[in-house]
Amino acid sequence: MRYTGSVNFILWYLFIPLLILFYVCFLFWSDQNYSNNSIKELVSRKVEVTNNHSSIDGVIIGGSNAMFGISASSLEKFTKLKWINLGIPGEGFSDINYLDFISKTIDPERRNNISYVIYSSSTFFKENLRPELQLDLYGKKKISYKPQRSLASYIKSSLGFNQKREFFLSNTYGDLDFSGYDCEIIPTIEINKQHFLQKEDLDIWLPMQLSRIVNLFPNAEIIITLPNGFYKNNNKRNKILKEINKILSSYESIYGRYIHIESQKPYPSSDLMCVDYWHPNEKGREWRTKQLYNVLANSKK
Repeated sequence: MRYTGSVNFILWYLFIPLLILFYVCFLFWSDQNYSNNSIKELVSRKVEVTNNHSSIDGVIIGGSNAMFGISASSLEKFTKLKWINLGIPGEGFSDINYLDFISKTIDPERRNNISYVIYSSSTFFKENLRPELQLDLYGKKKISYKPQRSLASYIKSSLGFNQKREFFLSNTYGDLDFSGYDCEIIPTIEINKQHFLQKEDLDIWLPMQLSRIVNLFPNAEIIITLPNGFYKNNNKRNKILKEINKILSSYESIYGRYIHIESQKPYPSSDLMCVDYWHPNEKGREWRTKQLYNVLANSKK
């Protein structure tokens, strides 16, 4: 009995308090040492690129599919207008984060003079709307009872695992510089399944997102492009297009402006892909950008 009492004493008055103290210390250490340098450097570069343009005619916005898949420099060559690419991975981890980043990066005067906005978002291909997590633009959580990363993740990194790092370099237009990115070879097998946002989520999210974009760019023609990948066509894509067009038709009558939806064709070959079936390499980006130029050439402006 005396032995059992000693064990209980050590457990409750020594081991558990030490464990709690360790976790609290680890929580604060994880918060103070969180870094996502790749994203931070990319965002800093996008701000620098924007500041180097006294006037902007067109802007590309969206997540990694916009960053990988659309070229501002090519659009400038095709249209003879000044373009920048402000696509960043994950759209800043929330719509509010990302659009706040755009608002702070481009001053109101230049935003008022922008004629075209191309918006390419993977949200259309989510099974459900992503929750508004308490993350900042770089993916850092607000301090809570959960650490930024798991202890196992830190241990793996310290032992030399998880060494692969992504560096997103960009040119003077904000386009991804593929010379600084190692594209993997993608198998030739096409993906067959696509997920799409449910109608009830689409009815909530799209008008709200459009309202935010319209407020940011009050004089721009807005072209919403559904990200394309290396996949087989299916009827689900046509179904979501119909739903989007219903929303856009009512939105245009309310705001009296031109908002266009474009569903681009799938990439014809895996040789145009990088990373996965949804992100192109440099050749794939040029292929997609040319398709978008044809949309711009036939627009109402």
